[in-house]
Amino acid sequence: MSKDAIIAITGASGFIGASLAEYFHRRGNAVIGLSLDDISNDLYPVRKVRFTPGELSQVMEDVRPSVLIHAAGSASVADSIADPAGDFESSVGLFQTVLEGVRQSRSSPVVVFLSSAAVYGNPAAGQRNRTD
Repeated sequence: MSKDAIIAITGASGFIGASLAEYFHRRGNAVIGLSLDDISNDLYPVRKVRFTPGELSQVMEDVRPSVLIHAAGSASVADSIADPAGDFESSVGLFQTVLEGVRQSRSSPVVVFLSSAAVYGNPAAGQRNRTD
């Protein structure tokens, strides 16, 4: 990634988002964090956003990032079991909102969606090499 690329990272107050922002910042990239929380950071700016399509569209217009890394959302398996609809909204619904904000803007960043192996579940032994 070129050093002049601007990287916007949602979920900048979370562990993964903050770690990514610090990683890219320390390598000389311009980084802006996006977070629901009002946080301060000495390394890179963090913008408090409500994650509505209109507000995200405005952020995309203002910042013009080359890359948008989506690291915000629900991460609790227990919460997903206790409140599946709420978990869906704070993960899938949130990502749809982010994409809509990008679509409404006149910017065209590369959008990176982070996930984990947990989405695949726990395969039964011997199923890794199946070809059917």
